[in-house]
Amino acid sequence: MEIQIVPLRESQLDAAIGLIGRAFYNAPSFTHIIPQGVRNRVRKIECCAAFGVRYGCTYNRAYTTADEIKGVAVWIPQEQFSFDLSRMWQAGLFILPFQIGVRAFWRQMTLLNKIEQIHKRNMPERHWYLELLGVEPSHQGQGIGSALMHPILQQADLEGIPCYLETFSEKNVYFYRQHGFQVLKTIDMPEVNLHLWTMKREPQ
Repeated sequence: MEIQIVPLRESQLDAAIGLIGRAFYNAPSFTHIIPQGVRNRVRKIECCAAFGVRYGCTYNRAYTTADEIKGVAVWIPQEQFSFDLSRMWQAGLFILPFQIGVRAFWRQMTLLNKIEQIHKRNMPERHWYLELLGVEPSHQGQGIGSALMHPILQQADLEGIPCYLETFSEKNVYFYRQHGFQVLKTIDMPEVNLHLWTMKREPQ
């Protein structure tokens, strides 16, 4: 059955945020920011997810599945990948420390800063940036993630522009390779006990 992909509507933001929170519950980056055993961990992960989704959605390049929300992809276009403070503020940056705690907020901002520095070094040219891709755990393995990426991968091919992403999961590396991405760098982050893969897809 063909999976129909549509733009994410503002009225669907809360559902999308909940989905990303569930999809990334055990993700290494989220576990670093909100460690296992922390009180109200589910709620705090949702707050981190809300910030990421709302920030990405300010660029109007967020997609989901038609009818029922089974996955979400958020892209940032071409030369706009550097973090924009006004957009971060719009996405809820000012309330995040009160929602997740000052220490967790510091860990998140420090990690985002490291990722942005790596991003700038890896991809100085124009490109599409896959900020978030998450699929409801009960619907994973059904081709939804692939379908969610298709609209921008197709557009990037037509424009002759590469795509870029980072992942903290080796399992994800194999998934993205199936869609034309190749590893640029593998980076150890011993200070935060994380391992990062950066990946690039040339236009096809």
